[in-house]
Amino acid sequence: MTPGLIRVNDSGDTLGIGVNVADQQSCQAMIDRTIEAFGRLDVLVNNAGVGGVRAPTADQRPDDWRQVIDVNLNGVFYCSRAAIPHMQQVGGGVIINISSVDGLVGMAGLQAYSSAKHAVIGFSKSSALEYGRDNIRVVAVAPGFIATDMTREHFTDHEAATVAAMTALGRPARPQEVGNMVLWLASEEASYVTGCCLQVDGGVLAGFGLGE
Repeated sequence: MTPGLIRVNDSGDTLGIGVNVADQQSCQAMIDRTIEAFGRLDVLVNNAGVGGVRAPTADQRPDDWRQVIDVNLNGVFYCSRAAIPHMQQVGGGVIINISSVDGLVGMAGLQAYSSAKHAVIGFSKSSALEYGRDNIRVVAVAPGFIATDMTREHFTDHEAATVAAMTALGRPARPQEVGNMVLWLASEEASYVTGCCLQVDGGVLAGFGLGE
């Protein structure tokens, strides 16, 4: 189970729901419960994700591959599919899908993760084209090296230091720095932003520096 959507209304009320995003019915129940509790759904952030098992393609177990695709890609589809009809009814909404810089480049040993994150970007662009006239914006966000439990599990200290050194800013991001982008995209200040992927990567994909 992964943490589900937490909705905050003008009074500051919240609702936490446990969700298995790899299960279509669980995702539908989350959306239905949220609408029942608060009357409407304006913003959906698809952020659940797993890194998977690091292994070369020929050594990757199909069960591990399927788990990554089920959570990182199918979960985005299931939650979006459940939310879109309601957003159409209320006159619009915003769907923000968390991809990764690994959705823009390859990552050896994490081919399932990279494949799913590439697909999330394509899904976001396609959905934006389908529902833009319904005033539904769909945007992907591609975080870079973020200081989270998942990155600590997947990178050794040496690897983490190497990746941090590859960024223009020379450090990993704080989770809130990605959250700030999500908050902006969910706001009316981003009312003309849809069908794209925005990087929050500290410049890691900007190119290669030669050092001082």
